[in-house]
Parts: sequence; structure tokens; C-alpha cells
Amino acid sequence: MHDRAVVAWQIKREPRALGGVAARCVFGFPAVTKQLPFDEQGRPFPTAYYVTCPHLTRQIDRIESDGGVRRFESKLIDDERLMAATTAANDAHAAIDGRGQRIAAAGEPGHLKCLHAHAGFRLAGHDHPLGDEVLREAAPTWCSGAKCAAVAGTGDATSK
Repeated sequence: MHDRAVVAWQIKREPRALGGVAARCVFGFPAVTKQLPFDEQGRPFPTAYYVTCPHLTRQIDRIESDGGVRRFESKLIDDERLMAATTAANDAHAAIDGRGQRIAAAGEPGHLKCLHAHAGFRLAGHDHPLGDEVLREAAPTWCSGAKCAAVAGTGDATSK
């Protein structure tokens, strides 16, 4: 089974602007994808990394539905170092592939839109303390049973 098919199953549609896998779960399946700056029709895709793991997506959905975006915005206002680190992460995101966009295309410093994008940026290997905080709150980060193996037709990710 190829990564693209697993990602399509995870997000319940054909992936757009898929550039590859940026991070894998503990079972070896795609968890975060690297997105191209434009999709196949030439439309901009502003987010460089996209969380595809269904379990992690649900965990972050829970945080957002419990007021997590506003809570994390308040943390940024109250913590100068976290704000500076998040600004640096946004600058690094804007430089990827010449996107010119902050993480999740947030319009202004200190404004957050999507915690999934911050977690994805961190999991893709970038320094991002806010992403670390989102991931800590999202624990357990990974499912307990390699659920993506069902679509891959194997108990592990070795058939990619």
C-alpha cells in the first residue's frame, strides 16, 4: 500500500497538493504530510504541513472545541518567550517554498487559527514550542492499535 492511499483513507478524500510524508506515527504510517505550495489546479495551498493521522486530528479537534485556540492565544500574550518563538516559527513557515504565509495562514502575530497546523509543523521537525504544547495537551498522540494497518492490509507500515 502506498502512502497516498493511506493518506486518502485517513482524510476521507483524495489528497491535494501532496508533496510527501513529513512525519510518521509510531506504527510507521503517515501522520503529517508535506504540502506543495499549489495544488494540481494551481490553487494556493498555504499550509506547509497537514496532520492526516485520524487519532491525532480528533485529539486536536477536542482541544479546539474546548476553547484551545483562545487559550493558546492568551498564553502567547502572557509569555514573551513563547510569543517570540511562535513568531520565529511563523517566519520559518513563511520561508518554506516561498509561501509567504504564517502557520495556518494566520493574519497577524499572536493570532492563531488552527492548532493542527502548529502540531504538524512541530512534528515535521521544526522548532516550535507552541506546537510542543499542543502535542502535550493532545496526548495520547497516537492510537493504540495501528488502525491505519486496516487500509494498508498489513500489521505494520513495511508495505509502503
